[in-house]
Amino acid sequence: MTNEIVSVMAIEQLQQDVARIHDHVTCAKWKKTELLRDCVLRCCELIPAFLELKALGLQLQFPVSNFRKVLPVIHSLCQLHQLSPSEVHSSPYWFDVIKVLYIGQWEWELDRKAFYAQEFNNRLSMEAYLKEALQRYCKSLIVRVDLKYEQAVRDSISIAEIHLHLSKLLKRISDRDTCFKDLIGYAWALEQGGKCGGYHVHLLLIYNGNKHQNGWYFADQVSQLWRKITGAKGCHFNLHDKEYRKSFIANGVDGLDKLVRGDESKLQNVLRIGRYLTDPTKYDQRLRIKKKRMKTFDHGQRRLSNELC
Repeated sequence: MTNEIVSVMAIEQLQQDVARIHDHVTCAKWKKTELLRDCVLRCCELIPAFLELKALGLQLQFPVSNFRKVLPVIHSLCQLHQLSPSEVHSSPYWFDVIKVLYIGQWEWELDRKAFYAQEFNNRLSMEAYLKEALQRYCKSLIVRVDLKYEQAVRDSISIAEIHLHLSKLLKRISDRDTCFKDLIGYAWALEQGGKCGGYHVHLLLIYNGNKHQNGWYFADQVSQLWRKITGAKGCHFNLHDKEYRKSFIANGVDGLDKLVRGDESKLQNVLRIGRYLTDPTKYDQRLRIKKKRMKTFDHGQRRLSNELC
């Protein structure tokens, strides 16, 4: 099939275009009609890809899930008027399709607010977890790395693939083996890049700072593991890069590497790093399709004991 990401982004773009043309475009009536008819044609061309998405048993998220409403309408028009899908846009009945394709501004806002609320709750959970985890040892080592896919394959990675790769990585984190030995905490967030679409993982790791001091090394080790897990499709960005960190250090907002318990200024910088993983304003980077019961954010378990090391 056409790549999943390409398909879902094309469907979302179509729905946005219909709303924009219907509500905001000011031009001659014939021109507006022409633009909307073209949307109907695009809609019919996307139906095969949408049916393949449905056949995969994926959970379709808003607004892609709304696209299913056009299927019975187009089927009915074709049956009643002896049309092929490619003829619907030029028929007198084309606006019937627009009526089900159209998503009002209030529906977009409702979904945006739901996303904001979920991310805000995730942020509260994240901050409570980090504050507890960072009190366990007198010294902690803060590590950040972004895990992505090579540009050449980025658009061809399916949701099933990223789910498999991420599950393998989380299993290694849970087992605390190799580069995750002496890990005392972690958090991750899975996102889908805006218009470019590619899946990527923001990973935050906390190590025992009494035993380790080199955050760049661990970020690099994790990136090598990611490349192995993905069969050399994966790449990364090491946030410990000197040039990248230079401005953060100069402005006193760097939260990477060593954190000493009691350093409230550095603690706030670490919490800022954590908040990036749960940013409620990153609506455009939400997932449009998911595997069933698939998480897009999680962190380690909080300890019941208050014992410090």
